[in-house]
Amino acid sequence: RSRFLDACAQRRVSRPPVWLYGAAGPYLPEYRKFVSRHGMDGILAQPELAVEAAMQPRERFELDAVMTPGDGSLVAEGIGLPCARATDGTIRFPLHIESDAHVDSLDPTRLHERFAAIPAAQRQLRERHGDDTALLGFATAPFSLAAMMVEGSRPTHHTRIKEMFFLR
Repeated sequence: RSRFLDACAQRRVSRPPVWLYGAAGPYLPEYRKFVSRHGMDGILAQPELAVEAAMQPRERFELDAVMTPGDGSLVAEGIGLPCARATDGTIRFPLHIESDAHVDSLDPTRLHERFAAIPAAQRQLRERHGDDTALLGFATAPFSLAAMMVEGSRPTHHTRIKEMFFLR
């Protein structure tokens, strides 16, 4: 943990801190199997599953930080924009945002319910590791998620999102 915090504070460290972005993401076959079995919704709904997902890379590698799991598509679903995930992991929004009225119809008030188990998972991880390991929370990039929600999938040229922002 100290190596990670020192690096964040721009102090000299013996080596750069190491962690895996997005818990284990696509890096570990056991993580992919775990997500396939429980689904990201299930993992984020149960602190024990979220802890297991966060711990998988730590059990294989000597990491300086552990990241609790998350998924930007669940943020979109949590505010009322359904999405579909293809077998290759690609996220698509069949009902992507096309107007101000559609933006106004989204409801962020229940978003915290979608991720309610994560604080409990973070407490369990802290109890397990004490102060030895930095604990990171997942955060999706707001513009990236907004672009996907407007474009319908991961954009290459950001055409629709640019129109939405600049042609008003």
